[in-house]
Amino acid sequence: MSSLFIKSLNYFFQIKHSFQICTKWQAGKATYKETRQAAAMTPDLVRTEKDPVKAKVLRVMEQVALILHVKRHALIASDYAITLINLMYLKNLEEVRKERKIQIELMKNV
Repeated sequence: MSSLFIKSLNYFFQIKHSFQICTKWQAGKATYKETRQAAAMTPDLVRTEKDPVKAKVLRVMEQVALILHVKRHALIASDYAITLINLMYLKNLEEVRKERKIQIELMKNV
């Protein structure tokens, strides 16, 4: 198998695992340790990633996994998401505004 294929599998696994831990946490079945472990898997992938968009996606997922045990990470994740939008849509403030509005609406429901 090529290293690119293996790296893609690692990304997929990390993103899927982060979502699974979130779902498990919401059901009251995950521990703090599991959430920290899910987030701890990401930095190694980010360090080796050359594509800034992929690196930001991984950082967002890292923060998503951390949100579960530390509320401050929710703010960090929202900032990473804005940075990701800036990387995906260079100098497009309308896309940034749309993302931030979505975040604000989500916060109103918490």
